[in-house]
Amino acid sequence: MEVIDVIREIYYYQKGHHYRSSKSYKIVFLVDRRANKVMIKKAFKTMFGVQPEKVNTQNRHPQPARIMPKSRKNFTKAKKIAFIYLKKEDFEKLRQLFAMETIPEEFQSMASTLESEVAEAAAAAAAEVEAQNNSEGEIKAEDAAKEIQVEEVGDPVEIKKEEEEKKE
Repeated sequence: MEVIDVIREIYYYQKGHHYRSSKSYKIVFLVDRRANKVMIKKAFKTMFGVQPEKVNTQNRHPQPARIMPKSRKNFTKAKKIAFIYLKKEDFEKLRQLFAMETIPEEFQSMASTLESEVAEAAAAAAAEVEAQNNSEGEIKAEDAAKEIQVEEVGDPVEIKKEEEEKKE
């Protein structure tokens, strides 16, 4: 197994987030299921240039996700999680490295303003479409009123028949 293939990605979950904010200085990674602690230590050192103090691993077995028809079950994937403990200096160094990968607050605020501008433009477009539908609706209402007036006057042949019946 290649050193690059051992560590797959950072693993985010509620307790892992708690670990990153606490004083324990550990990082949680999703690793290859066939990797052992020694391989994980070597891979971490070669990838990040930091020697971990210790490594703990956890095997997560597949769990039923949902039940399908005919008594079949879907399962989550099995995964191996590595808890890598670091010294305080190394942890702060890596935290800065990983913080650069996240989206800066400036871009997040720009995204929120763009979303609001898009929402305003969509509301304006919806109002314009509604105005067009209303103007078309007025025309349709006028046509309907003309049809009603024609129906009230009625067919001349039917009117003659009714008059003849009244005379008899």
